[in-house]
Amino acid sequence: GSDFRFGRAGGGDVTALRRFGAQYGFGVEEVFPETIEGQGLCGRAVIGSTAIRAAVASGRLETAASMLGRLFSLTCRVDSCAMSQTAPGYMEAVAFADARMATPAPGAYIITTRPTATACTAGALGRGFAIIAEEASQNASQGTAQDTSQDTAQYASQGTAQDTSQNASQGKAQYSTHGAMPGVVQSAAPAVKITCYVQNYAGDLHKPEIDIFFYKKIFSTVGGVGCELRISEVLECAAASERYFVSS
Repeated sequence: GSDFRFGRAGGGDVTALRRFGAQYGFGVEEVFPETIEGQGLCGRAVIGSTAIRAAVASGRLETAASMLGRLFSLTCRVDSCAMSQTAPGYMEAVAFADARMATPAPGAYIITTRPTATACTAGALGRGFAIIAEEASQNASQGTAQDTSQDTAQYASQGTAQDTSQNASQGKAQYSTHGAMPGVVQSAAPAVKITCYVQNYAGDLHKPEIDIFFYKKIFSTVGGVGCELRISEVLECAAASERYFVSS
């Protein structure tokens, strides 16, 4: 690309690379950036990983899909699955996505799902909607810091007393063996909870992992921090999902 740099302090550019190519016998072809117009963009934007992550994080899944050339998707771990008590005719699966990956903003989304290839290769796409609550997003961002501080405090209060008693009886210094390395406290990666409501699913939602394909956001605000989803909200999402797939 035109902004390509190499060498000490980024002093080399495409012009320098062409010069080296002529000297050492290799070709250089400059690739110009692709641009796109889309929802939430001011004019045309350069397609790149930063722009794609920003579109996903703000819930502009249609723009993200235009940049990617495909639907944005996440591979999620399935925690539980059962027939929904709030959306008749839907399977309700609670799944978790790695919060270190790009994940959509809180809201309700049109989705399809299928078993992840590593879990199961068979099964047709299930259609429906997914809800990412504000609470799930906040828990993901806060969980690592809270878990680490709690684990550290617990280790400090327990480890000191244990090590002191061991040192007194054995007469030598002891090292912590908690975690993968001495003295290092490790915690699980934070996860974003995604509640999926799916119809016409021919696969097995009890499989360890599913792929969730996001089409568009239908509602920006659902549920609330510390609040359960209202039945009316779930039914509104179901109706919007059904209208979408009938018209598409």
